[in-house]
Amino acid sequence: MEASESSGTQARPRPRMGHEAAPEPPPRDAEVAAVLPLALLESVRAHDRPDEVLEDENLTVSLPRRLGLSDVIHSQIRRYEDARRKGRPVPARELVDLIRLVIRRPDAEEILEEAGRGLIDRYLAGLGERRARIARVLPRPVSRAAFLRRARLLSRRIAAGATPAVHHAPLRIALEHSLTAEVDPGGVACRLYTSAFQALGDRYLRPGVRAEHNRCETRGDEACEWTVQE
Repeated sequence: MEASESSGTQARPRPRMGHEAAPEPPPRDAEVAAVLPLALLESVRAHDRPDEVLEDENLTVSLPRRLGLSDVIHSQIRRYEDARRKGRPVPARELVDLIRLVIRRPDAEEILEEAGRGLIDRYLAGLGERRARIARVLPRPVSRAAFLRRARLLSRRIAAGATPAVHHAPLRIALEHSLTAEVDPGGVACRLYTSAFQALGDRYLRPGVRAEHNRCETRGDEACEWTVQE
């Protein structure tokens, strides 16, 4: 079984590869589901919340420096939450700007991985979570097919004009013109999707599956590809 599906967006010129390449932004009219920047901002906020306050710490100086605790971040989270509830996408350029801020941080990888898990938590909330639990106990071919259908739908919502395709043997998700690869030629931003696909596999297949980002446009491959190891 093999299936592929195009987002319907006209293909963009492929960016130059390698760490010296300039990132290629998504089309001006590209959009993403609000749940993606929402999950990323919530991860930033969680990482910037102090675990403890030192007795001699001047909070008026230290707290405003924490991006995730700023009034601007709280306002953006509320805006994205409202868009998510109403089913409204947001401009992809806002996600691009946010990713560029995150990848400059020393804890970028942890933030991106946590955001990927948070994305799936919100994406499957309610009915989606119940469907995933049912799929997990069904015969393996059925649960695999259900996982691929959900992965394709998710990819179309978060890929910002990238061309998604899914493959059955082995379980693979591929994105041509991946937003994360185009925004970050260093390849770190792709951890956002890696974490999301792994979390989706945990829900639909079994806990503990691994998603490997075995092909990446930043390394000169034709597409970013993730293999889910059961």
